[in-house]
Amino acid sequence: MYGLSRFCGKSGKPEDFAARGIDMLDDSLQLMDGQTLTETGDGETVLDLGEGYAPQPDQPTRLELNIDTLDYTTEDETYVVEVKESDDNSTFTSTGLIIGVTAIGQISKVFSSVKRYVKLVWTLAGTTPSIKASAWLNQAA
Repeated sequence: MYGLSRFCGKSGKPEDFAARGIDMLDDSLQLMDGQTLTETGDGETVLDLGEGYAPQPDQPTRLELNIDTLDYTTEDETYVVEVKESDDNSTFTSTGLIIGVTAIGQISKVFSSVKRYVKLVWTLAGTTPSIKASAWLNQAA
């Protein structure tokens, strides 16, 4: 059985996450690296957690988001990100984690994932939506 711990320990941590007690953000678990989105779509990476990936119920997964920029110019923009998973990298279903993003900064949420592939799906709406974000998975403590 595999878990996120087999990936941990390969890179450093941004200062903002360090201030919140996040010990390690691993490059091999990065879903987005400063990606800018201006319309609804997927994050830049589908993460392959490996054949046989099966997290333990007591080993939840944490999504770490860093929101660098967020446009509210016309005050009608909305930003929602959903974590999806798949057994085959083709048909994705929701993990149940859906986050409404309303400000620049860091967001950290725990969710359960039991499938091999994980991706982020963004829904942007309004007149001029634009968001720049980075995202990682991390083993929840």
